[in-house]
Amino acid sequence: MVLKKSIKLHKSKDANTQYLVIPASVVNDSQYPFKNKKILELEVNLEKGTVTLECVKSKKGD
Repeated sequence: MVLKKSIKLHKSKDANTQYLVIPASVVNDSQYPFKNKKILELEVNLEKGTVTLECVKSKKGD
């Protein structure tokens, strides 16, 4: 199953930083893989116009 939802990018007023706000309906789904404070890798594919987030494996294997 794929979790899919349209979201907006938000820009910080004080910096050149953008934020993705992931809705509670996605975060609360039992299949949602990301936990709070987890380190993620962001990949932007310019050719496809896609953004991918993946969990970074730590040395401890979590």
